[in-house]
Amino acid sequence: MSVVGSPPNATAFHGRVLRELSLESASRIQNGNVFPLVGIHGNGFPWEHIPKWECVGINGNVFPGGAPRPSDPGKPPGNLGSGSEDMYRELTVYLLTPTLTYVALRLMPALWTPLVYASCAIGLPLVCFFTLGYFLYSLLPDSGVSATGKAVLITGCDSGFGHRLAVRLDRLGFQVRSYVCSTECTSDACRNLLLHKTKIDIKSKQALDIYFRQAVDYVRQNLDGNGLWAVVANAGVFGAMELEWWSIAEMKQHFDINVFGCVRTVQAFLPLLRQSRGRVVLTASYAGRGTASWNNVYSMTKHAVISLGDGLRRELMKWGISVVLVEPTYYKTAILPRPEAIVKKYQESNLPKEVKDAYGDDYASEMADISVNTMAFFARDNVDEVVDTLEKAVCTRHPRQMYRCDGFVRWLLVVIFLCFPLVFHDFLDYLFLHHHEVGPDGKLVKRLSMLERITNKVKEILMPQKLKK
Repeated sequence: MSVVGSPPNATAFHGRVLRELSLESASRIQNGNVFPLVGIHGNGFPWEHIPKWECVGINGNVFPGGAPRPSDPGKPPGNLGSGSEDMYRELTVYLLTPTLTYVALRLMPALWTPLVYASCAIGLPLVCFFTLGYFLYSLLPDSGVSATGKAVLITGCDSGFGHRLAVRLDRLGFQVRSYVCSTECTSDACRNLLLHKTKIDIKSKQALDIYFRQAVDYVRQNLDGNGLWAVVANAGVFGAMELEWWSIAEMKQHFDINVFGCVRTVQAFLPLLRQSRGRVVLTASYAGRGTASWNNVYSMTKHAVISLGDGLRRELMKWGISVVLVEPTYYKTAILPRPEAIVKKYQESNLPKEVKDAYGDDYASEMADISVNTMAFFARDNVDEVVDTLEKAVCTRHPRQMYRCDGFVRWLLVVIFLCFPLVFHDFLDYLFLHHHEVGPDGKLVKRLSMLERITNKVKEILMPQKLKK
């Protein structure tokens, strides 16, 4: 595309582009009173001869208002569209498709019968595969393994899922080696595990290889004749905010804990697992299957953990080692951030003034509330659902490759939703999480979300009298 009104030193470039135009297109442009800066033969025109600011495409198409004049460098581009407009455009196309299909079938009724047969031939096997297969697999009898002579190593036992799993497996008779990241563990249940607890700093940047070798030697010497049956890589951290607010160092720290912590743990203890033909259990997340606003970094790490689990499972089959992924949805644990903590981190960050001026403290505060409240709304209360699943992954003789902690209804909705185009994912994210738009001054201002606008419109239709009062 050539931009009409480019500076004179771009003559050669525009001459090359416009030489590709047909004579008919060039004539049409000139007759339409739109004069490119560079003619067909590279002839230049003075700036004052250009009557208006246009973008001229390769095929001679004219797009008005495509970019600011060089004389107005501060003017924002006009009519370039936006992310939300692109989303609505694509969404409209997808929603019109079934309508147009229905109209076509009404006009050609002979197509109904073969279409019904084709739909049944494709749809029924898929329904049977996803629903009947789910129930039949869950009904298959599967015995548990005996805890006698088996040790389990768990990382991330400070609190949450890992801590509860360590307590439960300890009660079942497994020798539990629980690794924690905090300097202290003050809960009563953690004190009971004190003899089996080792502090390990998987965030340390120095001598990590030596540290893990020492950890392996310690576990090997203290197995007390037991075999290392399972390694549960559960350590993880969570962060939620705009990607632009993250420093590279903070992102690396999250990857060090969530991803490379798992990798180092698995690599270090694989020799012991080969001897016992045990298993690896990786705690991933639903966030590894889809990314919402403000969850960018966390989702990237969990995508990596899921890929690690899938590849590792195939590599370790030859050794008889099982690899199990456990993917919880959001649960109400201490890992969920507090809005005030997010705002404080934003305010104390070393972001450029330009970035802070663009967003503002009001946006940070409002979006922190919206993001955390949305996660809390969808978060499940019963944390033991995840602990039950982790226990099943450790204790079942024939575990599945992947477990999701969400209930059947939510599982089915997610499976169906993952089949939809990405624009529907964008639409749901926009529906719940986008409450701001660019104001006349170029800064973000709060507006009603689409969900709030729809809700208010429904209330206005159903209860007009009450709203008037």
